Amino acid sequence: MAADPKWLEILKASGWQTAGLTAASATILYLNAKKWLPVALDSRVIQATEVSVLVFGFLTVFGVGPHIMKTANIMASVLERRLAVDRAQRQVAKDIPSMTSKEREIIGYLLAKNEKMFTYTSEGGNANTLISKRIVVSALVPGQPVTEYGWPFKVPDHVWDVLVKRKAEFPNTWKTGEPHPYAIHWMSR
Repeated sequence: MAADPKWLEILKASGWQTAGLTAASATILYLNAKKWLPVALDSRVIQATEVSVLVFGFLTVFGVGPHIMKTANIMASVLERRLAVDRAQRQVAKDIPSMTSKEREIIGYLLAKNEKMFTYTSEGGNANTLISKRIVVSALVPGQPVTEYGWPFKVPDHVWDVLVKRKAEFPNTWKTGEPHPYAIHWMSR
């Protein structure tokens, strides 16, 4: 008599279902080994249970494995992003002591006004060295219309946090009526 192929339906079970079957099979083996079952299992039943632990165990690994890998990849990218932010913050803190008076004036102005963003010409004016240091970055988004004299710039949030903590190092020397500290006078170009 041929074996019924319906038992192969187990291959369609989810990883969590096969994990339950693996745990159940292993529990039966454990209970038998500790002699906590009312009747000792026959050697063929023990062998079948051991095989089921292996089969269900591998089905669990291959069923749940992709989900675990996907979660691990997400966690790795989050960790990678956090490390990049920490590295950028350390670099900004390292650059503060060597900033020029103009760079300090620009940051002092932005901190005093509590403005993370400003618009100016595409080259950034006096803020171009801050752009090179990635303390100020372009805030242009894809598809955004822009003119040469209305280019948006911003201080990234992680950089802003460092600057706010060290606000005392950036006095605001800008006076109302003067050009913005990042602006270059047209006759100086």
